[in-house]
Amino acid sequence: MATGCGANYADVIESKNVAKICGKVYKQFLYFLNAAGESLGSYANALDFNEEYEDDSWKDVRDAFKEVQEEFEKKTGLTLGLSYHDGEQGDCYDEVRNEYFYVDGMYELTKAGKKIGKKVQRKLFVNFE
Repeated sequence: MATGCGANYADVIESKNVAKICGKVYKQFLYFLNAAGESLGSYANALDFNEEYEDDSWKDVRDAFKEVQEEFEKKTGLTLGLSYHDGEQGDCYDEVRNEYFYVDGMYELTKAGKKIGKKVQRKLFVNFE
């Protein structure tokens, strides 16, 4: 099996800004995380691996996070996600480590870009120096 590096990026928003935008529902989400005895990082890591939890405390956490996402979209028109990047699996230049909130829908093509948008592909790569 071959090994290699993959390029990734995220439009990251700090949790304090999510808290400002989402107010009470964000605090409620943190409350349910705490009640389940879990951290934001453990939940983000579980989401990253698409793990589903059967007990009621995780249902409350999932439901509370969905409310945060809905509130964020209602107030910004953008989609909020939560993910996890294990710094040990990355590189010393990585700008995200552990849990992070990301925002989808930040950018759209310009009028000129839309004309040839189907002919152009964004491709990512990494360099080692």
